[in-house]
Amino acid sequence: MRVCSLLSLITLAAGCEDPIVVDGAVDGFDINEAGTIFFGGPFILVTDEVLECRDMAWVQRTYDVSAAPTDFDFVGLQFTYDEDDVSTGNYSVAGEAAVYAKALVVSGGVFTEYRSNGGELVLTGLESNTLATGSFNVTFDEGSFGTELFEAEWCVNMER
Repeated sequence: MRVCSLLSLITLAAGCEDPIVVDGAVDGFDINEAGTIFFGGPFILVTDEVLECRDMAWVQRTYDVSAAPTDFDFVGLQFTYDEDDVSTGNYSVAGEAAVYAKALVVSGGVFTEYRSNGGELVLTGLESNTLATGSFNVTFDEGSFGTELFEAEWCVNMER
């Protein structure tokens, strides 16, 4: 699945796509053009790889840092709500906030998780079991990720 903005529907019909661009890098790892953006349950996940919803059952609140959650390499940004579902609003992702962010990297089978130390998630639109829209700017000791607009497709395999 490739994520496109609603403004690109005419372009998409012509066979072109308008990818969501994620600025920044964490510890040298970037997402650049998002391959996948899904939401479901308490999660919003942005990855550099194109993934199918059926491939997302590995998404969790916490990970075992001694084992990669996937058998493929990827760079991702995961937002996790303390509640059971994603909801609209402006959320700080620093400290013990109601939403926290992690950068997830699997490279050569090695898994690294980075916890955010600042920034925000702004979720402006939410259509239950359909689409979530918003923006984010998240900082880490090792860098940052940000985008002015994202659109996340609902994924049943991320429901918990």
